[in-house]
Amino acid sequence: MNISDNTAAGPRDFRPVSSSPETPEGPLGGSWIIRHWRGQLSLGVSYWVNNFLGNILMIAVALVFSALFDDYQPVWSFIALSFFWSFILAVATWQIVGVWRSAGHHVSRGGQKFWAIVARLMVLVGLVQVGNVVVTNMLPQLAESFRILTGDTKLGNFHIRLLNNGTELEFAGSIKFGATEQLRQAMDGNPVKVIHLNSNGGRIAEAVRMRDFIRSKKLVTITTSRCLSACTIAFLGGRERYVPSTGQRLGFHQGKFPGVDQQDMRFTMQSVIDDAVAHGVDRAFMEEGYATAHSSMWYPTTEEAIAAGYVTGASSGQFAVSGTGGASSEAIREQLRTVLLARNIEKVDPKAFHILADHYAESLAQGIPEEQALINLRMTFGMLLRKYLPHTSEAALLEITKVTLRQIEAVQAQDPEACGHFLFPDGTRLIDLNDYVDEELIAREARAFDLVFDTLPATALTLPSEEEAQPAVTLLLENIRDKYGEDAVTMLGSIETAPRDQVCPVMQAMYSEALALPMTQRIQVLRLIYSGG
Repeated sequence: MNISDNTAAGPRDFRPVSSSPETPEGPLGGSWIIRHWRGQLSLGVSYWVNNFLGNILMIAVALVFSALFDDYQPVWSFIALSFFWSFILAVATWQIVGVWRSAGHHVSRGGQKFWAIVARLMVLVGLVQVGNVVVTNMLPQLAESFRILTGDTKLGNFHIRLLNNGTELEFAGSIKFGATEQLRQAMDGNPVKVIHLNSNGGRIAEAVRMRDFIRSKKLVTITTSRCLSACTIAFLGGRERYVPSTGQRLGFHQGKFPGVDQQDMRFTMQSVIDDAVAHGVDRAFMEEGYATAHSSMWYPTTEEAIAAGYVTGASSGQFAVSGTGGASSEAIREQLRTVLLARNIEKVDPKAFHILADHYAESLAQGIPEEQALINLRMTFGMLLRKYLPHTSEAALLEITKVTLRQIEAVQAQDPEACGHFLFPDGTRLIDLNDYVDEELIAREARAFDLVFDTLPATALTLPSEEEAQPAVTLLLENIRDKYGEDAVTMLGSIETAPRDQVCPVMQAMYSEALALPMTQRIQVLRLIYSGG
């Protein structure tokens, strides 16, 4: 630390002289340090030599400090930081006082008054510089270090939970010191293979420690909620790294620590970048992320993250549901309301909606794989639809059947087995219609569901009995037998247990022939079909 302008005084009048006659006897009294402190050394030696040596000593201590405490530990780091700044202030005070006093003796030693005045002016400049360092560096660093030592409550808490029968683990919240050790304890005795990181960030040193721990355990990392700031460092520990298929939630920016200038922070972030590059990530990607100002955030696209090697790929539901830990019942309901069908159910049957939300919350709490949670949700939707569809208006009944028929045709053309799972989910495979149908059909389905629920009567309709509907059913089966053969009629009797790749042709035939019946019989048959008959 340079606390004075070493170009202010000329060397010609700062002549080294022997110690003054008033130098006390004894080893302490004759030491270089004490003689400088008392102003007994020449102004030239006090100003030039001791300032230079003091600055070199402070730099050396700073380098040793950085090397010894690279692995940040709150207690020892606070003690070391306190010692470091105490030492820096002690050396700076020794330099300033010695030069000031030596300047006071300079004229009596035969020196020019002008240089004594200049030296004292430079001492005042040095005092201002020291004061600035104290205010902008020392006090903020000590305050932040003490905050960390006392629990870092301002940063917020974190929680850890096991998912999917102990094979996955979620870390959610702030990355505080001690987090990695708690991860280690949570994993002890459990076959954890995947870690979910859902965090807004935290302490860089602990994130580095967490990254190295994850790497040592050869875990897969995934974020399903968000992984921002320091979390992106820990995320790099995964041997494979995944983001949601619905869009990645990674956010990068430059690190920050009170009292540490951006040049020093860039040095810290450079080591993170170098580590990422050594593990196959594109340097330009990492540099762009950690060059972003701390007050901002860079959110790369999933494609950019994959192309750079930072992300392995997008998850397809193979991991547990996470990112919702501690979510309130109302928060889960709000999440369900983003699904059109759930919103419609809530409008006509709030009790059923709350049951649906409770089942979904139970899936989240269990941490079962996301794909399985969605399959469960879809199966529940299917059961609820059987409750409402038979009672809706004739127009809604016909429209939902036409939409279903078009969906069957689209999925069957691409994947017959997927089509069977779409119509009769059995808990083994989730089918996302968005992968098979165009946006126009998705929009038409949404309008059809709106129509179904908007036209439900205040009281349930009296459905036709099987006896009343028998003539219409007989006609339907005859038409199917004539066009598709006896095997198709036989399969209809056990359609839910039929091989999944053989289901859709038969169901397509049934819906097509049902729509071809005379109107009265058409409606009777459709109400019977949707009621499970």
